[in-house]
Amino acid sequence: MVYLFDIDGVLIHYDNYSLDDLKKGKNIDIEKIMEEYYRSTENIECDKGKKDLYEEIEPYLNRFGWESGPREYFESIWDYEKRFIDRNLMSKIQKLKNSNKLFITSNQNIYRKKFLISELNLDINFDECFFSCDIGFVKGENEYWEYITEYRGIKFEVRKN
Repeated sequence: MVYLFDIDGVLIHYDNYSLDDLKKGKNIDIEKIMEEYYRSTENIECDKGKKDLYEEIEPYLNRFGWESGPREYFESIWDYEKRFIDRNLMSKIQKLKNSNKLFITSNQNIYRKKFLISELNLDINFDECFFSCDIGFVKGENEYWEYITEYRGIKFEVRKN
């Protein structure tokens, strides 16, 4: 059996990106600004590995007065995310590994990919990680899935639980 796992909302659960500290003393809708970025073409291109996240997000960070730089912004977010790994699911995944093929399929830019692997070791329990930044396509594009099926000869059907 082959299992495909996403990261956000599956392996990591959190309510928000801990923007509460950023909002203190500011009358700016930071969530709206960041939502605008995450839905932008620039972000998608970063997830495809075609643009640099730190360069593309900087104008959005400037709009709400972030002064420390893009790297520091994401390091603070990723430090926050560390607390929300689904340990129960990871334990179940370890048990599945013995007799199944387990893969991560996720839209990620190169910096978050590095964080997920080096800091969270999310790749340890999986046979392979298919990150969009390595493939050049995001999961919403057929080419992403064609790459996986052609590259590994994986045949799968989509099931949502």
